Amino acid sequence: MNKHFIFKKIESFQKVFKENLQVKKLVLILIVTVFFFTALLILLGNIDKPKNYLDLLSQNTGEVLPLSAFITKKGVTFDRPIDFSTDLPNNTLYILNKGGFITIIDTVEYFVVNKIYVGKSPKTILFNPNVRKIYVSTKNSGVIIIDLKDETIKTAPVRSDIKSIALNTVDNKLYILNQVGNEMLVLDGLTDTIISRIELGVEANNMSILKLPYMIYVSSIKGKILKFVDGNTGEVVLSKELGFIPTFLFPSISASNLYVAGKDPNTVAVFNVLTGKETTQVYIAASPRYSLLSKDENTLYVANSLLDEGNLSVVDTNDWSTRTVVDIKGTLSSMEESLDKIFILNSMYATVSVLDKKTDDVLDTVDLPNFYNLMYLHKEEGEGRLTLISRLNEVIELDTSTMVVVKRLGN
Repeated sequence: MNKHFIFKKIESFQKVFKENLQVKKLVLILIVTVFFFTALLILLGNIDKPKNYLDLLSQNTGEVLPLSAFITKKGVTFDRPIDFSTDLPNNTLYILNKGGFITIIDTVEYFVVNKIYVGKSPKTILFNPNVRKIYVSTKNSGVIIIDLKDETIKTAPVRSDIKSIALNTVDNKLYILNQVGNEMLVLDGLTDTIISRIELGVEANNMSILKLPYMIYVSSIKGKILKFVDGNTGEVVLSKELGFIPTFLFPSISASNLYVAGKDPNTVAVFNVLTGKETTQVYIAASPRYSLLSKDENTLYVANSLLDEGNLSVVDTNDWSTRTVVDIKGTLSSMEESLDKIFILNSMYATVSVLDKKTDDVLDTVDLPNFYNLMYLHKEEGEGRLTLISRLNEVIELDTSTMVVVKRLGN
């Protein structure tokens, strides 16, 4: 094909383009369409997502992958936050998003350090400062292990659809409740290998760890059962039938009592952490949703929520009497304790109630700029700062002395 022929074809096309309005419109539409979809992909961050690596991760093969392939700063900052973990000494907040990634925030300067993609259906996140590893439980990919020191990411050798995970930072072991198999797996945090499988004989839903003496407590909603597992031997040493449906449990800091909250009937049962002997049952006004044991362990605060019929039961642990029931309507989703106050997050009405620890009176109810579902208190100066995380893609920090928003980060 000679040059003369090519030039003739180009001239012919130019002539048609100039004279034909329809061709002009089609070309213009094509250009606009390409531009629009390219911009949209960049905005959503889809171009930057490591699709091939995410496929490998979702297959739960255990292959060690480079963390750099999963890191980005592009796209939205948050996508429906569902859980968080903190590295307080290093002023770092790890927020797990339902959209499939972790947002890492510098809590001093309040900016996004990085985002790490972890794939679909994440559930919970834990950070172990000793080994510098992040653990993410998922519905489809088991447990994802992010090694910040070695800059690698992989899946633990466990089945998919994890019910719950718990971490003991003393011996760096991660405990994993499998949805299938009625078993608890023990992961060595140094080698990332499964070192033990503990048969529970029942589908477990929740667990909590007491570091000294070393015990793991597991509860089952279906079986209404509480099990005690010796952390040193990995043996189930005690199994107790409960007269209620357990919803959450936790041991006291002093290692004296194990608290198990439940419904039908609404109660908090108190057991000895070693023998399992029941000390008492405190009946609560409504279904227990969240609880906080004061640092001196003299008061147990139980947030009870049933749509807009919520309230706060204040229990004196010296005689196990309900000192008062504070009328705070709504879904009470989190509580934090400062020197002389209790802060109660109401995720239904977008407020934080401030309770006086001495009088049990509500000192203030602060309206929030958004609906928040997660909260934690960290000490800086004075009473400290409250960090609140919203599923509507926003994080704020409140000065607890003034209850004024001093920092904010969002999409």
